[in-house]
Amino acid sequence: MDDLVRQADEVAVVAPPHYEFAVAEAARAWARGDRAAMRAVSCRDLTGAVHITAVGVTVLGLTLWGRTGFLDVLAEFQEAATALAEA
Repeated sequence: MDDLVRQADEVAVVAPPHYEFAVAEAARAWARGDRAAMRAVSCRDLTGAVHITAVGVTVLGLTLWGRTGFLDVLAEFQEAATALAEA
C-alpha cells in the first residue's frame, strides 16, 4: 500500500493543481479501505472524479506491469481504439 500511495503522489502532480490534493486524499482513503471518504472526495465534482480515476488506473497499471509494461498496454489500447474508430 505504501508503494501505491507513493506512486499516486507522483502521478497526481500531473493532474491540474487544484485536483492534486483531492487525488492524494482519495488514494490514501482507498489504501486504508475507507470507501466513504474516497467517494466523498471524488463526488465533489465530476471533473475531479475523472482525474482521481485516471490517477488510480495509472497507479494500478504501473504497479502491475511497471512503466515499460504499462506503456506497452497503453500503446496496444491506442492501436485497438484507432482501428475501431476507423472501422
